[in-house]
Amino acid sequence: MANRFVQQLFPKDLPHGLRLLNTVILLPILAWPFVFFLSIFLFDQPREDYLPVYLAFFAINAYPLYLMAIAYFNIRLLRKNRFLGAILPAAFLLAIGTAAAYLFLQETIDQYKSRKAEINRKKQVYLGMQEDFRIVDNKVYYYDSLLIGADARTFKILDWGWQCDKNAYYYKGKKLGYVDRESLSILNALYAKDKSNVYYLGEILPGADAKSFTIKFRTRDARDANHCYRSGVKRDCKELEESMW
Repeated sequence: MANRFVQQLFPKDLPHGLRLLNTVILLPILAWPFVFFLSIFLFDQPREDYLPVYLAFFAINAYPLYLMAIAYFNIRLLRKNRFLGAILPAAFLLAIGTAAAYLFLQETIDQYKSRKAEINRKKQVYLGMQEDFRIVDNKVYYYDSLLIGADARTFKILDWGWQCDKNAYYYKGKKLGYVDRESLSILNALYAKDKSNVYYLGEILPGADAKSFTIKFRTRDARDANHCYRSGVKRDCKELEESMW
């Protein structure tokens, strides 16, 4: 049966040029194992409805049948009308060429965008490991917001969301004019203090005594001579005593 099908695709009376054309049409079938392997990755993404994925999977992997059908009907049309017989493979080759041109153009555009982004990045000086702070034209930006008055030459990233320059301290890009530069101590991701104030996420913690303020390591809890705190909120010390100290 297979031999009969091959003879229908490549009959002996078929001109050499048309036999070659059918061969070209059927050549992509050789890539089917590779296509099958790649199509398995369609199932990687978890989803509620897998029906569209199965349909796409079978539609993709059935492409050898499409090619054989094109080659078969190409022979049938050629025997009736050479002009009509030429339309089918021409349309197929045109579709393949268009798809290849589109993919090439898309890849070229993506590479251009990538190179442009890399050039723009080199023009900008990013600070720290992340891309939240950058220096452009001797100005400091927090994402896309200009930090007015920030000194680009001395601006640097500290710990836990804090930054500073020669003039002021900042918390996540917000200038804090009330921080004492000489005595500021950053305690952890939540708390900091200077000689006059205690800070919770960059804001003054009302009523906290800076001199006696201490934190519990790797927790949200802290205390001073008068109060106990959890996440910057005053709490009953007896309530927190067992878990804190």
